[in-house]
Amino acid sequence: MSQEHKWLKGCKQGDSKAFAALYETHVKRIYDYAYFKTYHKETAEDITSSTFMKAFGQIQRFDPKKGAFLAWLYRIARNEICDVFRQKHPSLSLNDVWDLPTGENVEIDAINRENYRILYEYLQNLTPEKRDILILRIWQDLPFQEIASILKQNEGQCKMAFYRIIKKMQKEVALTFLILMMVAKHVIR
Repeated sequence: MSQEHKWLKGCKQGDSKAFAALYETHVKRIYDYAYFKTYHKETAEDITSSTFMKAFGQIQRFDPKKGAFLAWLYRIARNEICDVFRQKHPSLSLNDVWDLPTGENVEIDAINRENYRILYEYLQNLTPEKRDILILRIWQDLPFQEIASILKQNEGQCKMAFYRIIKKMQKEVALTFLILMMVAKHVIR
């Protein structure tokens, strides 16, 4: 039995220290995912917090037979991002929850701004689903099996979509592809 399974078992028996261990193990990945979807530190922090609050409140409903705990957390985070989007932009489509404008003038590091601007311009031409595959695979370093579980797709479809996107980026926008790889390895906040 893995350490994570022991913590999950402890959580289901009411052990808050076990949940704290799960939180420490996964908080950075969930925060990074929320940040890459919103580009806003405080919003990402709020989404991360509410994701773990919901996970804690619903831990009894988690079924390891249906997928990994981290995939379950990502699904909760994805729903939280959609909820934030609905609250801030009730008239816009939920199909494209990528950049949630906050109406606030937030200072972003100059290096991040330029790297993300170039990358963002390219990624805007992708479907929201394909962007999620890239974020989850490159930035979150998730295996395709977990990505498929999060997006409720077939693993083969996720792999094929990912490799097609990468191949297209290499041909069409070599600079953007290099920036994507650079940002994936050195995420600067």
